[in-house]
Amino acid sequence: MPLALIVLAAFLIMTGITGQYAQVGQQFNDDVIGQGGQGGFLSYLEGIIGISIFFRIIGMPNAGRIFLILVIVAYLIANQGVLAALQSFASGGNSAALDAAASIPTTGVPSEAAK
Repeated sequence: MPLALIVLAAFLIMTGITGQYAQVGQQFNDDVIGQGGQGGFLSYLEGIIGISIFFRIIGMPNAGRIFLILVIVAYLIANQGVLAALQSFASGGNSAALDAAASIPTTGVPSEAAK
């Protein structure tokens, strides 16, 4: 747990130094709460907790596990970028972020040749 807090603190310090705290906050809000009326992680977490409590009360935890697997599969299907991000993270590179950064138009920025 202390290692996770150290990593979180380092992330927050780097975000503050680069000045991208507004973008990080907006992305966190979109991921956790959801955007455009679509449920984020929080709505799926509420469903998981509700299913766990319901099946524990009626005494059928094995049936509850099946429904929990269905909720997790539904989350992965609804958020298709999750699997691509996990693959990119597992391969050790962030080529999607590099490709997105390379495709940003630079209109209005003088080039070296124009100087």
